[in-house]
Amino acid sequence: MTVAESIPTSEKTPSAEPRASVTLPAKNRISARNVVLTGFMGTGKSTVGRLLAETIDYRFVDTDTMIEERHGPIPEIFSQHGEERFREMEREVARELSEAEHTVIATGGRFMLDPANIAALATSNRTFALVATPEEIVTRVTADGDGPERPLLSGEGDPGSRVRALLDERAPAYARFPQLVTTGRTPAEIVTEMVEILSLEPVTFLVDREPNALKITVGVGVLGSAGSIARELAPTVLLTESEAADRFGFLVGDVDATLHVEAGNTTATRAATTDESMNAAAAASASSPRTIVAVGDLGVLEAAVRSADHVGDCRVIACPTTVPAMLESIDAPEPVALVVADVATLQHISTSHLEPGSLVELRGHVVDELRAMIEG
Repeated sequence: MTVAESIPTSEKTPSAEPRASVTLPAKNRISARNVVLTGFMGTGKSTVGRLLAETIDYRFVDTDTMIEERHGPIPEIFSQHGEERFREMEREVARELSEAEHTVIATGGRFMLDPANIAALATSNRTFALVATPEEIVTRVTADGDGPERPLLSGEGDPGSRVRALLDERAPAYARFPQLVTTGRTPAEIVTEMVEILSLEPVTFLVDREPNALKITVGVGVLGSAGSIARELAPTVLLTESEAADRFGFLVGDVDATLHVEAGNTTATRAATTDESMNAAAAASASSPRTIVAVGDLGVLEAAVRSADHVGDCRVIACPTTVPAMLESIDAPEPVALVVADVATLQHISTSHLEPGSLVELRGHVVDELRAMIEG
C-alpha cells in the first residue's frame, strides 16, 4: 500500500491579570471564516474572545451584548417577556451573524444548545466550547458584585447546586464541540492553545486502493466538512447511533434523512435494519440516497458500507468517533470515498482528554498511528 500525505506547515476572566498579549506562530495561517465560542456562564468566553480577536485581527462581538443594546438588560427581558422570547432574540442574532466574516463570536451559555443556532453558525465556522469546574464557575459568577445579573441563577437555593445541575444537563451538548479547559489558566494561555489549533490545517492521506484511492482527512473541528461535501451529492442520509446523533448529528447539517442504528447490535443486524430503513426512505422520497454520512463507531461504519452496497450507486463518507474506527479506516472498502476523522469527537470518551494541549496531542497521535500503519 502506498500513500500520498499532505501535512501543512504549520463574562469573566478565567484568571484576574493585566491585559495579556499572545504571539502568533511564525507561520501562522488562520483560515477560519469565523470563530464561535460557547460554554457555560463564567467560563471566560467574552474575555478570551476579545483577546483572540485582537490576536488574529478579527472583529469581536458578544451575542448577549448585541441583544442588550437592542432590547435592554437581559434580566428585564426574562422578567417582562419570558425566556422563550429571549431565545427568539438569540435566533435572530444567529441568523444575522451567519453572514459575518472574520469575526470572533462569544455566545450566551445556552446559545449553541439551540439546533437553529448550531445550523446557522457551527457548520461553516470553527467552534470551541470553554469548560471549567463547577467550583471555579461559582467563584467567578459570584465574585463580581458589579457584574451582570444571571437570571438562571437568581431566586432561592444554593447557586452552586444550580450550576452543577445545569452543567450536568448541558455537558453532552457542549461536548459536540472541541473543548478547552479554562480552570486555573490565564486568557493568554487559552488563546495561545486556540491559535495553535486554528493554525493546524487538516492532514490528508491518499491511500492507494482499486479502483479509486481513499482520502482520509484528520483534523480538529472538521466534522462539518463531511456534511458540506455530502450535500453536493444529494440525496444524503445521515446514519448514526443515538449517542453519536445527540452529540454530533447537528454538526453534519441538513440531510435528506437521518437513520439510527441501535448500539450493541451485531453488524449484520445493524445493516439489515438499515437496509429496510433505506428502502423506506427511498420509497418516501422517490429517490435512493447517493451519499451516506456514517457517524459513529466501527459497527456504524460497517453497516453503512453494507447499506451502500444494498442501495447501489451510493458512496459513504465515514466519520469515525473512536480511535479504533479512525485507525481501521485505512482498510475501508470501495463504497467509502472519504474518511473525516475529527479528533474533537474523541473528547467524550475520557475526561483526561480535556487537559490543556490535548486536542493537538490527539491529532498528532492519530496522524502518527495512521502513518505508521500505512507505511508498515
